[in-house]
Amino acid sequence: MVPSYQVGHQIGESLTKAGHSWVNLRFATLPSLAQEYAGLDISQKDVSKISESSAIIILNKVFGALLDEGRLDYFGELKPSPGIIRALHKSLYALRMDGIRGDDLSPEDFINEQKGQEIRFILKKYEEELERNKFIDLPGLYFMALESAEESPSDQEKYFLILQNSSLSKLETEFLTKIAGENLILVPQDPVIGIERPRHYVEIVTPPSVARNYRGTCNDEVVPKSDIERTPWLFAPYKAPPPIKEAGLYFTSINKWVEII
Repeated sequence: MVPSYQVGHQIGESLTKAGHSWVNLRFATLPSLAQEYAGLDISQKDVSKISESSAIIILNKVFGALLDEGRLDYFGELKPSPGIIRALHKSLYALRMDGIRGDDLSPEDFINEQKGQEIRFILKKYEEELERNKFIDLPGLYFMALESAEESPSDQEKYFLILQNSSLSKLETEFLTKIAGENLILVPQDPVIGIERPRHYVEIVTPPSVARNYRGTCNDEVVPKSDIERTPWLFAPYKAPPPIKEAGLYFTSINKWVEII
């Protein structure tokens, strides 16, 4: 699993230059896999996947209509400018990528209950507009793909590899773990010591049945074999192992800036 096909191409080039064969390795993005799983459903229901810019245009139409009808109080003073609509779309998109639809929102969970009611109202109207026009956005694609994956058992002949520090939403994580089953492998990446791991990074535990067939380490207990391998301690120089060579890599900290010498 790669964030883009360009990244997959770069990985393939690196493997080739290192003399490794990757004939059985296929690069894919999560949206492309979701499209594969939901493809038949999309065709049967005659719906179309829309881009982010099209989704913003639809939301702009919905928000403008609600303002004109005087159905918004908390957001009533706002004008539907591109900046406002993009900010609103970002919030609704984040909710939907977390698996939350309009009917799932509870206004009581908001500090301002009126704001919660109107966000729920706008989100439901946006979803109704998508359904009326037979459109699906990216979260909608994952919803459909998850439904299809429920009916399709995971392929035990395939292994799914994803970089450990991948940033996935709840919906993406659910879809990936559903189609991969126990054949999901987190590929360790070089640690960055001294910086807390972002909370939105994917948290998936590789099953022991798979882990025993895969060797890899990703922790600060690794003993560097060369000075260049000491760079993970750039943000925690006080924990860094001593230089391996006399004219090796040194860290100096000046006014919270760390320099490499």
